[in-house]
Amino acid sequence: MEKKITRPQYQLLNLISYALFPTNPIPAEFTEKELSQDLITEAVYQTVLPFVYTAAQKLNIDATPCLQSLRWILANNMVVEYEHSELHNLLQAHNIPYVILKGCVSASYYPEPALRTMGDVDFLVKESDLERVGEILEKDGYIRTEDHEHEAHIVYHRPPKSVLEMHWRLSGIPQGRNGDRVREYFSDIIETARTVEMPEGSYRAPDDFHHCLVLLVHTAGHMINTGIGLRHLCDWAVFTEKVDIRQWHEELSLCGLWRFAKLLTQLSVRYLHMPGQLWALEDAEENLLEAMMCDIFAGGNFGKKDDQRINQAKLMTDKEKGGVDGESMIKQLVSVMNEKAGIVLPVCRKIPILLPIGWIYAGGRHLLRIKDGKRPQIHMKEMVEGAAERREIYNKFHLFESE
Repeated sequence: MEKKITRPQYQLLNLISYALFPTNPIPAEFTEKELSQDLITEAVYQTVLPFVYTAAQKLNIDATPCLQSLRWILANNMVVEYEHSELHNLLQAHNIPYVILKGCVSASYYPEPALRTMGDVDFLVKESDLERVGEILEKDGYIRTEDHEHEAHIVYHRPPKSVLEMHWRLSGIPQGRNGDRVREYFSDIIETARTVEMPEGSYRAPDDFHHCLVLLVHTAGHMINTGIGLRHLCDWAVFTEKVDIRQWHEELSLCGLWRFAKLLTQLSVRYLHMPGQLWALEDAEENLLEAMMCDIFAGGNFGKKDDQRINQAKLMTDKEKGGVDGESMIKQLVSVMNEKAGIVLPVCRKIPILLPIGWIYAGGRHLLRIKDGKRPQIHMKEMVEGAAERREIYNKFHLFESE
């Protein structure tokens, strides 16, 4: 069934555009005197409610139903901003070089940084500093989570709600020549970082080029897995409105990220009415852009609208290639099972004949997590159909493919 963007979704895009780009004209087609519940619900799913509220205020539209959620978001933002500064002071005191990924860095490109909904504090340290930083965090009251399976970060939390993700590399970078190029680009991200001052304190931010790479790798990685929300697109839009990405055409083309960067820019111009970047629309594929936007609306932020997307990813996402598998869903599922088996029973990596035992163990554990509500139920029909639809779109990104 062909998906279409609904009227409340178009209205949401217009309100976001008005909030993000103050020079844009008033959205004349928005004639309502109050926000519909459908629009508010969509804004929550897409993690962009503060932009809706501020636009509504400027347009004298009643946004009272947003207030309770908005207060919680803004209070959380203040806490997370403080945590950025607290982490900076802690690592600086021990002479640990680091850099923030996304978070306050992404917010700094917005006209009103406080309105960008914040999540955890993601930061990158050198792999040689991991153990030392872990000890420092634990002395400061943080507790390492019991999940040791992630390929690129370790999660620490401190009651009641503080969460830090300590990265030693970025996930989503594939194997092969183009992946090696991206890793080479990232090799000096800490050394080239700059200190940014904010009312709550300071933090270390990547330069524009490295932030561009972080946004592209992070957005692509999540899109071909659970999915992205409008917040991801907004992060890209406010960045590219201020920074001309054409200066990195060669670098992004060499590693296979230029097409995806251009598609995100086209989406930002077409649907968020980002000013000043009309060059991006010269060869726009309207059907693909509409399909991408429908996919963003279908999934919501990190797939919160559709819990089957995480299962669909198992049938299409190829981590080694950094994109989607264009051939066999069964082949891709076996690849995922082999990877999980190697994680839960590392001996399977050395003795492949033991892989079936690893499949059984990993599968049993997954079923227990479904039973405990930690993983979504598996619905095969939705899983297969959704994976096929999404794979058709994502194959056109040509992620990490040389031009």
